[in-house]
Amino acid sequence: MKKRILWVGVSFLLVAALVLASCAEAVPGEQEEEEEEEVPVVGEPQYGGTLTFGDRYLYEPRNWDATTGAWMASVHFYPYLSFLVLGDVEKYGPRGTNDYAFCLHQEIPDQYLGGDLAESWEVSEEGLVFHLREGCMYTGNESIGMEPREVTAEDVVIGLEHIMEGPLGAGASKFVKDIYAEGRYTVVIDFNYYEFLWGPMLIFGMGSVLYPPEVIEAGAENWRNQCGSGPFILKEYVSGSASTYERNPDHWGTTTIDGVEYETPFIDELVLPIMPDELTAIAALRTAKIDLMGVAVRYVETLADTTPELIIHKYVSGGMVCVSPQIAHGIFTDRDVRRALMVGIDMQAYVDSVLMGEGLIHPFPSPGSPYYTPLDELPPETRLLFEYDPDLAKKMLADAGYPDGFEVIMHMKPDNVRDADCAAFLVDQWAKIGVIVELNGLEQTVHEALRFNREFDGIYLRDDALGATTELAQRKTEAANLACSWNDAYFDEQLSIAQRTVDADERSRILKEMAVYFIDDVGNINMPAGMSYKYWWPWLKNYYGEEDMGYANSIPAVVRMWIDEDLKEEMGF
Repeated sequence: MKKRILWVGVSFLLVAALVLASCAEAVPGEQEEEEEEEVPVVGEPQYGGTLTFGDRYLYEPRNWDATTGAWMASVHFYPYLSFLVLGDVEKYGPRGTNDYAFCLHQEIPDQYLGGDLAESWEVSEEGLVFHLREGCMYTGNESIGMEPREVTAEDVVIGLEHIMEGPLGAGASKFVKDIYAEGRYTVVIDFNYYEFLWGPMLIFGMGSVLYPPEVIEAGAENWRNQCGSGPFILKEYVSGSASTYERNPDHWGTTTIDGVEYETPFIDELVLPIMPDELTAIAALRTAKIDLMGVAVRYVETLADTTPELIIHKYVSGGMVCVSPQIAHGIFTDRDVRRALMVGIDMQAYVDSVLMGEGLIHPFPSPGSPYYTPLDELPPETRLLFEYDPDLAKKMLADAGYPDGFEVIMHMKPDNVRDADCAAFLVDQWAKIGVIVELNGLEQTVHEALRFNREFDGIYLRDDALGATTELAQRKTEAANLACSWNDAYFDEQLSIAQRTVDADERSRILKEMAVYFIDDVGNINMPAGMSYKYWWPWLKNYYGEEDMGYANSIPAVVRMWIDEDLKEEMGF
């Protein structure tokens, strides 16, 4: 067969390192032993100073009402708002028992949650009961005539109802029967049925922020109307520049360091820059205009050369490229064909070339999740999928009725660098086993439409997250974004059982089994995940790289950081 590549509406180069990477001697699935990271020196806490925080999303907030789905700018909402519960970074994170790293996107198992507005809570098949901290205060906002006042259960009920009324509340509206207050400090959520995703879907997930009733009435979409009960107070927002916050002196939060309890936040001012241009953001980090920032792998080498003083924390990325074959009809209804495609991918070569040498083969669910099974513990027939063998892949195709291979179309977004590099890699890999790929480059809206209506032939390429609690549930037949249309009655049944199981250990057992089941059936092909990198200047103290204590919410870690002003001055800044 003649090799053919068709670029529809766009062109880009194949990954330059493919040939070299294909010669890699590393065994697919083996990971090099990581260098031991230096434990940050904490020192004695200091109050004061300004922290400029370059979170992963340096985007403009298009709408200050997060419940409308403006999650890409969610970092701008989090400093001044509260949640009922969040990940307990102090107890279970690296600064505590180190049971959980808090680096998995929206993946916070129940056992690692801690109270925010809620001091305690109970979970049952019937619903949730939250007991609020007494004395938590809204900071008030003169521009809407709101005086500082205590947060009550009625306020939380109105905030939760506002979430439910928005587009992101559609999922929660299925399992939530009623929300009401019992007294001044108790919030009750009655269920139609128990849903194990009650946290990410309603309490700490995308758009699950609790606005005061006064803000909702005035219009939460306007930043000037905003206030909350969080650790900071929104002071100023300049479009295209930054959001600025000041310390909330009345916030209830504390942290314990070396046996001593301190009030938080430590810093006086928090600045969240708006810098969607990566090069501009990197320059700001390099010149210390940003104290802390997430950095793409392509800048790691240059930062090592120009700014070796920076502290680095690296961890497995929260997402990877997902290859979704159309399983509802056509050639990929045959499980053996799907498995042959996976055996025909040199995963280690992908790490060496596309991921620039650092990444994780078999990243789903991500290590650190209670639902993860390490590669060497997978059943032999499942582990086989990660062992590159083009001869075996060709034999598998021949046994399935395709001795000469076949042609297939792949739908992807060419303006996404990671997707583009992955597509180019797969074109080269599958050509070696007789599978000729025609690339169909689509703009964002058209690409997303294919994902949700599932009306496509061939293969759909997309980004995917690694958190099993949310992502496994989205593999059910009924899930709206299951692009591959994978349909398995047993999987659906087991996921339904897990979703209704209150006991966390039993639920984890089911989800762990179903993750392996999905991988073995090649419901989709999860490519290796790259690494994420956090960089910060040495004067930023008491940070351990925690990333997600809610939906992309790093603020519980930020409030525990402080600035060593003497060291900053010594370093010339």
